[in-house]
Amino acid sequence: MAIQIRQRSLVQALDYQLPEGHSEIRLLQKYTMSNGFLNRYGIRDGMELLVFDFTVEKQVEERVIAPGGLLLAYVVKGDGQIALWPRGSEHPKAITYRKDLSIIAKSREPMEAHSSIRPSIRFCGVEIRLDGAFLQRSGIEAMLDDLDETHPWSLLSGEGIWIGERETPGQIDEFVQLVLASAGSSVQDDFVIEARALDMLRLTLGALKPNGPSSTRAQIKSQSLKQKVEEVKHLLQTDLTRPWAIKTLAREVGLSEKKLQQEFKRLSGLSVYRYLQKTRLEEAHMLITERGLSVTESAFRVGYSNPSRFSELFKRQFGIKPSELWPSGQTD
Repeated sequence: MAIQIRQRSLVQALDYQLPEGHSEIRLLQKYTMSNGFLNRYGIRDGMELLVFDFTVEKQVEERVIAPGGLLLAYVVKGDGQIALWPRGSEHPKAITYRKDLSIIAKSREPMEAHSSIRPSIRFCGVEIRLDGAFLQRSGIEAMLDDLDETHPWSLLSGEGIWIGERETPGQIDEFVQLVLASAGSSVQDDFVIEARALDMLRLTLGALKPNGPSSTRAQIKSQSLKQKVEEVKHLLQTDLTRPWAIKTLAREVGLSEKKLQQEFKRLSGLSVYRYLQKTRLEEAHMLITERGLSVTESAFRVGYSNPSRFSELFKRQFGIKPSELWPSGQTD
């Protein structure tokens, strides 16, 4: 049984014609579904709403192009993952679908997205999409222009892009449920859909730019930055041989390169590269003294291909050459 797909503008949208070429809909048309539907509504020029509730019979694994603008996705039920791949990025940012998840993505340019949905799992939710022209006309673009990596929801922040996630609050979830229940074809349904979509947009934008006490916001930001620094440490520790670049690490945790270097030094007391060097040498010391590996093998295992350089750094850190820890001063 194929998914039921409906695409139209709301009756009150006057002469607005819903644009064609929605990549997710073309994707879903390729897969067999059961007990499912996907409705795409034109709310007004530059504002669309997707309402979906379906179950896939086999694994969905596809790449699509997500248009630039603002995406607000509210997942009611689901299991899988979406990896957003901004232009110019070396690595995607993966978000795992889960119950009551809200995803917010703001991008000036189209993004490649790899979507993975597990079979036999009900996938249900609502998406609001605003294009760039709508964001400019409504003033929303200027309102969100200063979103950055310090925001407590931030997953990825860079030039022209910001992605965040959070648990869907109760009031918005109520509106999502009303929209799902009203995904019919009557005039009354259309007015409910528009009203609730605007409510969800209003509440989400209000939460993105909270007016709470500045001390509370600063505390939340500080906690978020500490978590991101710890993520970087974990990345470095789990792959000591990799020639890490600040650009790569910053993208992995959703910080700018400058912000990462500043906060890492502030919170750990070391630069990123000094921390990596210290961690590599400590691991090498353990390999030599506790596991009995040779100096050359230990150096190689922690990312040093030049034994002389390794020995120099080792002595600088521990005050002794690594060969002096190895029986009879051997290196191999």
